[in-house]
Amino acid sequence: MKLLESVKKQLKALPFFEDVKYEKYRLLLVPFVVLVTAILVMVLITVPQIYKLISTNNTIKELEQKKLFYQKKASELQSIKIQNYRNDLNTALVALPVEKDIPGVMGEILFSLGGSGMALSSITFSTSPAESEKVEEYTITIEASGTETSLRNFLERVTLAPRLIKLTKIQVNNGTNNKLNASIAFVAFYQTLPSNIGKIDDLVPKINQEDTQILADIEAKQTQFPKATAETSQTTTGKLNPFKP
Repeated sequence: MKLLESVKKQLKALPFFEDVKYEKYRLLLVPFVVLVTAILVMVLITVPQIYKLISTNNTIKELEQKKLFYQKKASELQSIKIQNYRNDLNTALVALPVEKDIPGVMGEILFSLGGSGMALSSITFSTSPAESEKVEEYTITIEASGTETSLRNFLERVTLAPRLIKLTKIQVNNGTNNKLNASIAFVAFYQTLPSNIGKIDDLVPKINQEDTQILADIEAKQTQFPKATAETSQTTTGKLNPFKP
């Protein structure tokens, strides 16, 4: 207490406190100091806390939205019928396998060729630049001979094959005995499975009506198109669909 009293006496002895202006504005000085202090407290403490509170509320809203999204995604994943999904995947892999599967595509082409009446002369394979970054491809070129009707039958039978192949070139020359010599090139496609199946924040991919129709077409072709065997290739001739003109 004595120390406090001593400090007060020393402050009162200062010239500032004996000034006339101090005596005149003494009643206004204290409220001014309080006001300035309040403003500093507001600027340095209250305002940052308000911004932090707003940021926290926004974070809470984002987390709630993510929670709802994940709950919906989990519900969609649980509703997927695994067996149907596997069947659809296996059907898609028939048309677009994960590897070249040269024996498989050759079996379909040779079956179509043998059943059409065309005679195979030679067959070659070559790599070709991919049309898309999503798929790989290679070229199969066959040299065959036969009549115009047998050539039409061959091209028709190829379109019924379930494997995804594309006719890129056909060159026809007249041969002997009213037969044609044809050079036909096909591109066979395949696609490796993705190493990344997506992120947790991605939507669940859904099969639309167009995808369902494509899968149904592949299944129909797979059912209608016979498996290529030595017996069928040697003994079966004519069209796969006898009702087409």
